[in-house]
Amino acid sequence: MPSIHQTQQEKLERMDWELWILAIAIISILAFGLILFMFPAVFGEEQGAEVTLVQKSFFGFCILILLLNVYLIQRQAGIRKLRRTLRDEQSRNIALRMQAAQDLMASLPGEDRFEDALAMEFRRASGANSPVSLLGIRVTPAATLTEHQDQMAALGDSAKALLGKLRKEDGIFHWENGVFGIILPGIDPTEASAVKKRMEGTLSDVSGVAERFASEVHLATFPEDADSMHQLKDLAKIGRLAPVETSI
Repeated sequence: MPSIHQTQQEKLERMDWELWILAIAIISILAFGLILFMFPAVFGEEQGAEVTLVQKSFFGFCILILLLNVYLIQRQAGIRKLRRTLRDEQSRNIALRMQAAQDLMASLPGEDRFEDALAMEFRRASGANSPVSLLGIRVTPAATLTEHQDQMAALGDSAKALLGKLRKEDGIFHWENGVFGIILPGIDPTEASAVKKRMEGTLSDVSGVAERFASEVHLATFPEDADSMHQLKDLAKIGRLAPVETSI
């Protein structure tokens, strides 16, 4: 089933082609009318066998009009071919971006891996009496992104931006569609708050002036905010009130 964007493009192409046909038809009609008015003046009197300069100009005018119409048709055909090529290239680029976003999202560990990693980091933090922080991040594509590939590209860009801000010892997990969890071992509340603000700024930059998506970042730190692993996880789940829905 064609998308709304594709349907609008086809409608625009059809309107453009109709406008060109109308322009060529009007030029041809006006030229033909002028030729009819010129014909009696050029061939009304006997001029003999010799072709006069006026007659040569008349034939030259007819040929010029014919060449003009041929040129306009060729240019329009060339423009339509170029637009078709650009549209195909754009569709291919969108498909590549969508595939890259899907591959990136699929490469992120899921919630089962998150449970194991959080339990390990929590035991390590409890034994060493060191802090561990957890970020819950929710990314919601804007309502203007009606196409599935645009929504996937927005989620993929946000995940890529988050990955670029992590340390080697940090871990990012894809809990569900558009919801991420980040484990920050060995970070106290002050540093964790700074990381949270940095993540918010990064997501805002990636969203851009068009605001392709909205984001929420929630922070929970052990032992300041939670006494157990389950409390830490529940606090981070604030950002998981509802899954992000994307149209297929």
